[in-house]
Amino acid sequence: MRPMTARRDRQGAPMNRRRGSVAAVVSVALTAAGLVAAAPAAGADTVTLTGTVRDSSGQGWPLWADVTAAGVTAVTDPVTGAFSLELPPGSHSATVTSRYPGYPGATVELSGEGQEITLEVDPVRCFAPGYALVSDGVAASFDDGLPAGWTVTDEIGAAEEWRFDDPGERGNLTGGRSGFAIVDGEFYGYVTRQDTSLVTPVLDLTGVAEPAIGFAHHFDTWVWDEPGGIADVDLSLDGGATWETVWHRVEPVYGPATESVPIPQAAGRSDVRVRFRYHEGPYTAANGWQLDDVFVGNRSCDPVDGGLLAGHVTDGNTGAPVAGSVVTTASGAASATTDGAGFYWMFVPVTASHEVTATRLQYQDSTRSVQIAAATTATADFSLGAGMLTTSVSSVSSAGDLGGSESATVTVTNEGTAPATVVLAERPVSFVPNTEGHPRTTGSATAALASDTGSAVWQALPDYPINIVDNVAGLHGGRIYSVGGESAFDYATTRGFVLDPASGEGWVPLPAMPHGRGAPAGEFVNGKFYVTGGREPGIYENGISPGTDVYDPATNSWTTEPGAPIPVMLAGSFVLDGMMYVVGGCFSDEDSDCGTDDVFRYDPVAREWEQVADYPEPIAEPACGAIEAKGYCAGGLYQRGPTKTATYAYDPKMDTWTAVAPLPMELSGAAHTVADGRLLLSGGVSGGRYHDSTKRGFAYDPVADVWSELPAAANALARGGSTCGFHRIGGGNAGYAGRPFSETLPGYTDCGSDRDASWLSLAAGTTTLAPGESTEVVVSLTGAAGDGPGSYTGAILVRGDDTPYDQREVQVAFDAVAPRTWGAVAGTLSGLACDGSTVPLADMDVWIDGRDESHTLRTDAAGRYVLWLPVKQNPLRVVTGDDTWIPRTVTARVAPGKVTDLDLTLRHVACP
Repeated sequence: MRPMTARRDRQGAPMNRRRGSVAAVVSVALTAAGLVAAAPAAGADTVTLTGTVRDSSGQGWPLWADVTAAGVTAVTDPVTGAFSLELPPGSHSATVTSRYPGYPGATVELSGEGQEITLEVDPVRCFAPGYALVSDGVAASFDDGLPAGWTVTDEIGAAEEWRFDDPGERGNLTGGRSGFAIVDGEFYGYVTRQDTSLVTPVLDLTGVAEPAIGFAHHFDTWVWDEPGGIADVDLSLDGGATWETVWHRVEPVYGPATESVPIPQAAGRSDVRVRFRYHEGPYTAANGWQLDDVFVGNRSCDPVDGGLLAGHVTDGNTGAPVAGSVVTTASGAASATTDGAGFYWMFVPVTASHEVTATRLQYQDSTRSVQIAAATTATADFSLGAGMLTTSVSSVSSAGDLGGSESATVTVTNEGTAPATVVLAERPVSFVPNTEGHPRTTGSATAALASDTGSAVWQALPDYPINIVDNVAGLHGGRIYSVGGESAFDYATTRGFVLDPASGEGWVPLPAMPHGRGAPAGEFVNGKFYVTGGREPGIYENGISPGTDVYDPATNSWTTEPGAPIPVMLAGSFVLDGMMYVVGGCFSDEDSDCGTDDVFRYDPVAREWEQVADYPEPIAEPACGAIEAKGYCAGGLYQRGPTKTATYAYDPKMDTWTAVAPLPMELSGAAHTVADGRLLLSGGVSGGRYHDSTKRGFAYDPVADVWSELPAAANALARGGSTCGFHRIGGGNAGYAGRPFSETLPGYTDCGSDRDASWLSLAAGTTTLAPGESTEVVVSLTGAAGDGPGSYTGAILVRGDDTPYDQREVQVAFDAVAPRTWGAVAGTLSGLACDGSTVPLADMDVWIDGRDESHTLRTDAAGRYVLWLPVKQNPLRVVTGDDTWIPRTVTARVAPGKVTDLDLTLRHVACP
């Protein structure tokens, strides 16, 4: 096996500071399996205590375990079970805790070398690997649903029965490991009642002298004047013709819990059946009953033929551990997933030679033949091959005339062990205009003229035609689309509207959606608006609307495609690689149904849904978007708990979520979009689902992994529609009582997950490289299509979409020099207050129109602006102002090779 580094334990934690232990000076040793044992430094007053830990319930194999004495822990070698501790002389009490499930811990005395410690399995739960419950009757764990021969009955025809798919996502609360049976009264709703039984097949107990009924369970009920829920275990000795109750419960039993009910009357009988009946009174309700690990008759926890297998999976290029690898036998009878250290273990049934394969997304599979033997732990390590792209340089820089072109070459090489597909993208970073070293002249101004202008603060858009909340919005072709949502008593409207901000015509009705939807998820994908999930219509309804409704702007019509396997409302969504992702959400509008970790991906071409990696925590109302081949989601809430700050990044190549910088404040239901390579949030609720909404906004930069503040919105609203622009449509305070208010934060229009740098072009497309093969990328740099003379910075992104590694970045810098026939207009915008004081006007739009060119600039934090352009564009018309500062229009001229200074002062509208 490949040794681990001496500084880390199998979980990746530093061994000299194990969590929960006393800090100590330690010595570290590598075992044959590469595991680490930690102990105090040896000295005159220490002795070496050694031993092994093994199973004593029949399998007899070594155990992977923690042995702790005097505040120091050693981890046994999983292959040999050996451990070693350096401790003061004398006898020491040690706790032994198996890292394999199903072995209760033990306390032993350590006193010398070669001591053997044994652990027994828990015979009641029988969770230990290599053991199985055996019964002269029946035993069932429900891992695969309803066992053969079992039946489910519905005594009142309510279609609310025992299920095995955990519809309310409660998790196994019985103490069991995997599947379980449940009657989920909370999921079905308290206004209905259940009367349903889970019934065994007919059992022959003629050879069982002391039969019993055993089960693990979780019974969640209330007791008023009458019981809320009733749990009965009934016995039949005539094949189910007649029944007697042998166990009855009306008070809660919270799991993990086990019961054993003797049934001596069934001894020697051949026509035995047992039923587990959950029922409610006509006017009462409860949360329900879970069952697992049921047996009828007798049972024992017996060894199963087979052996243990352990090992590591590493990256064949870097040697690093590969977490999340799946190691599987050819028969599929055994499977395990590696931990953060690349380690795995599993029980393999049948002592024989087995083909074992390790797999991981974007790696090549690796297969080995492994001999599995009784009472031992076999080892098998795997090294996985993958393509790995490198670049010949980490940066490119050049200088040249504006309008000219400079070029450089970057060599991309596949240094991995598998083919790699090269995908190139660009990232514009910054532009700093250059006016230094040029002669300056002063421009002239005309009288102020009325002008329709804007600025980089939130501005009003035409009100939505109806009060609205929980709508979904999208941008296509410069038009804002908004559909669905709740409007007064129209809880899931089919209505929708479109706004063309450039036309000035206001909102125009769209055709009705095929299904009413409140709080759906929706995205434009390949020119069509996909809207899925959302609350179904009706005052007294709280289910989810079916299907996915698709609007085509080209035909102004709707069609319906498949809905998600588990439809939800109040989910997050984003688009990557032409597919829509739906993140989290609520199963209904009930608080208790809000929050799931499910994530589904829809392929509009194949019209198929696929479940991908779970979100790291149950979530509803997150704000999501896609940036540079990854998805990002921030904030949200779970049930009625506090709103969240957690932010996660999704890598579709590896199908993993990773925590990134958290939001500066708790938010859910925020308006959001992606623009300029950042995830933008505005408004939402902070503190809890029913707290007041906020006006604050934030922007997340994934390159720097930092959040920054955005301008505060005009309206404190949550759960409205939002889209690129940055546009907000409707919303309500705390998500309720919809409003028609719409507003926009101008300038945020570059909303693709990847963005082009207008001054940068790449002469290579997608290329597949064999191991060791290279390709050259020609990088062309020009300021002609950019913002004028100055310093441009950006990056070339080199991605191997079929490799497991993050994109490579080549930093690019270009200094563009102005031609002799160009000049600049530059200045500072100031605001004149009523008391005569002045302030710089930051984030103010400045419109400059030439003879046949028009430009929109935005002032920086000091109120400055600059624009270079050919002198043939003279004369120039310069317009600026907004609703707070009285607009001005001035004229100016640029001179060859010179900078025309044009400082402008605007008066406040409140001044006389």
